Amino acid sequence: MLANWEARMIKELGVQGFNDYQQQTFARGHAIHSWMEQFLSTMEKPQVETKDEVTHRHIQSISNLLPSIGDVKVIESATFHSQLNYCGIIDCVARVGDTLFLIDWKTSEKAKPDIKSLYDNPLQIVAYLGALNSDPAYSSQIGRASCRERV
Repeated sequence: MLANWEARMIKELGVQGFNDYQQQTFARGHAIHSWMEQFLSTMEKPQVETKDEVTHRHIQSISNLLPSIGDVKVIESATFHSQLNYCGIIDCVARVGDTLFLIDWKTSEKAKPDIKSLYDNPLQIVAYLGALNSDPAYSSQIGRASCRERV
């Protein structure tokens, strides 16, 4: 599925256009993750160090959630599921209100109005949840997860 998408995008944008698109997408993801990591470490909104309007919209759209986040347990940490033999990087484990969540930050230029448009993101977050709950390096057992897709 990913190979078909990539071939379609290269046909539409050309090789250089696709490479530029992919590089910009990775840069945006890195920017929002870095901004969130700084916020979660200090609980103060850091300065936005990009001129990219899409990244500014991502930060603006997540800002209304920030006051409800607290008791941060994990930020950008590797986990491993020893029984099923897979690993991943957890973006965040924190309380949102009174509930402890595993949170995976996602960025998108397009709205995701239904579960089908999220592709495999829900599967990824459930896999992270399984790994975290089976990993002896983490003391917290998490019962809920959230995939925060921001446009």
